[in-house]
Amino acid sequence: MEQMWISEEILTNSCLIGRHDRIYEVLLMSVLTIRAHKRYAMRLPVELERASTQQARGLLIELSLQGARVSNLDCQDIKPGQQVEMLAPNGRSMPGTVRWSHDGIAGIKLTRALHIPELAELVEINRKHDAPAKQSFGT
Repeated sequence: MEQMWISEEILTNSCLIGRHDRIYEVLLMSVLTIRAHKRYAMRLPVELERASTQQARGLLIELSLQGARVSNLDCQDIKPGQQVEMLAPNGRSMPGTVRWSHDGIAGIKLTRALHIPELAELVEINRKHDAPAKQSFGT
């Protein structure tokens, strides 16, 4: 197995990668520069309403101004391109389009970007939301 080394920090734009006989310059892009908007870790139950099909329940795990990631979906037939309406615990309705889905997780691009006060309200609700009852394991 060839051993490689990396110089510079990963978050820089340029990085030198070398082997024992060659040095390559590689341009790197941090995940922080790829994302258009900051994402917030969440843990809120939500419902996804879809046209002419049953509701799906899930857990909102990430939220940004323009999108969301929902996990623990109780319905496996959510497909990319579907129009959905995500309902938060405070009654806020956020229409969007499913961009990707797999294994009970879906990415949703919101039809209308959230305003900063709307996002702040949802983050605050998340902080105050009752955590699930503690479970004890073992003896």
